[in-house]
Amino acid sequence: MHKENPPNTGFTFANKLSDVAAAKRDILNFMGTSQVAQTRRNFAAEGFIDRTIRKWPKKKARYGGPTLQKTGRGKASVRVLEKTQNTVAVGSTVPYLFLHQHGIGFPVRKWLGHSAQNALRIARYMHFRLSKTMLR
Repeated sequence: MHKENPPNTGFTFANKLSDVAAAKRDILNFMGTSQVAQTRRNFAAEGFIDRTIRKWPKKKARYGGPTLQKTGRGKASVRVLEKTQNTVAVGSTVPYLFLHQHGIGFPVRKWLGHSAQNALRIARYMHFRLSKTMLR
């Protein structure tokens, strides 16, 4: 007995490729905005937030106010610097922030970097976004 092929339902995973590409763009956008927000939280906390907070060394008393925030220029300058199809770069073009990040002429005050807390936030969003894409 010859078995007939089941009727074509019109669904293939190839139909999902454009949806996955859109999800990838959304995820990269989220990664950038999430890293900017995490970095601004670091400034507000005057330290690097990961599983715990590593406070920055205090600045000279003569300036007063929060560490690395004399004028607010550095914190305000943190943004997505570059985005490609596969990467997103977050940082600042303010030169003194590079010096503080790497401890050149100043104590190290890490204000930008990988945070387990932010990585978890991004992973949750990726799961949500890809699930939404594949289940519709």
